[in-house]
Amino acid sequence: MASVIPTLFVAFLMEQLYALNFHFPHPPSGLVYPHSIQLLKTLSVSAALAAWRSIMKLSPSAPAYSTIPISLFFLTSLGLFAWVATEARPRQLSVIYGRVTPTHVLSSGPFAVVRHPTYVAYALGWVGVAVHVLVTGDTGEARDGTWVSAPAWIAILVASVLGLFGLYRRGAVLEELQFLKSQGTVVDEKVEEGVRVDYLAYMRKVPYRWLPGVA
Repeated sequence: MASVIPTLFVAFLMEQLYALNFHFPHPPSGLVYPHSIQLLKTLSVSAALAAWRSIMKLSPSAPAYSTIPISLFFLTSLGLFAWVATEARPRQLSVIYGRVTPTHVLSSGPFAVVRHPTYVAYALGWVGVAVHVLVTGDTGEARDGTWVSAPAWIAILVASVLGLFGLYRRGAVLEELQFLKSQGTVVDEKVEEGVRVDYLAYMRKVPYRWLPGVA
């Protein structure tokens, strides 16, 4: 199991690169929060760097308690994103924080379970990374001759992941406002009443943003 974790980690990172740069395009109208998407990219890179050594140099003989959880988180993240990608065709939806006027409601596949499965997929992978590093992190010595100690890397990772969760939440709130406001987050942006009504019905049908039965 340990031997596949570095591959799953790289696949998880590639999933996000693909999503941010290809599957979910930047709309011609731009972004509502351009600084937030730059921060999201920065925190993603810092989290990946903080976890890189611990994951990429994982011993093949690492105990199951340290390898099974992260493998399950990565596989669930990748599987959920693939499911999202089959329901939301490439370039059908905007990148996070896009300045858009919604025209239809996606309510099938993973969107029938939670309202923001894309962000859930990202979050699951980062939770797996954080849990793994917290369980198997270094003992406090500097890494490969660098001046940053292991506790500092762990602090960077945890802070980055928590920051990413906050940014995902901000994206989810913005998207819901864009559906619900008859005069949206952008000046002169109008949401057709039919789309607004459809989204209100969707929210009643799928009351959970993140986890079914929880939140």
